[in-house]
Amino acid sequence: MTTLRELLQRAADRGLSTRAMEAAVERVATTSGTRMRLNRGTASQILSGKYKSKPSDSTIRAIAHLAGVPDLVAFAAADQPAPDTLAFRAEIPSEADKLSPRRRRIAIDVIRSLIEAQQLEHQLAEGIRITASMSPDEARAAMYRVAEIFPGLVEVVEHRSGGRDVVLGFDR
Repeated sequence: MTTLRELLQRAADRGLSTRAMEAAVERVATTSGTRMRLNRGTASQILSGKYKSKPSDSTIRAIAHLAGVPDLVAFAAADQPAPDTLAFRAEIPSEADKLSPRRRRIAIDVIRSLIEAQQLEHQLAEGIRITASMSPDEARAAMYRVAEIFPGLVEVVEHRSGGRDVVLGFDR
């Protein structure tokens, strides 16, 4: 799957500096009335892989413009639904309004759990990317820290190999 970084790299590969990217987006946004914005600091962080925030819709649109791809491609790269797509709540059958209070609560709890799981998956993926550049001792300490932060949710599994402790990963 294409990432925002890869899309923005297309503009950089054409010789655009982050300052030129910012100016190009500003020009197009002003002349076309399209809501897009990309400051050079954000562009630099995305290109270097250090961007940690959830990008705004206007940033995603700007990257799509710079990469020369449809907005939907950039929103997919950002793992975000395009703003003009059907809202999830519009997809819920009207019969859901007839559910008992108990069943409504269950449905809402399931949705909240799915949202939390998606957020945790994103955090875990980011953690894996970060720990890939760590020494084994740093990675081990980081894994134990995650287990501390999420007690009962994850635990670190280790085994001994050749007289040495080896961290295998998390268990739920």
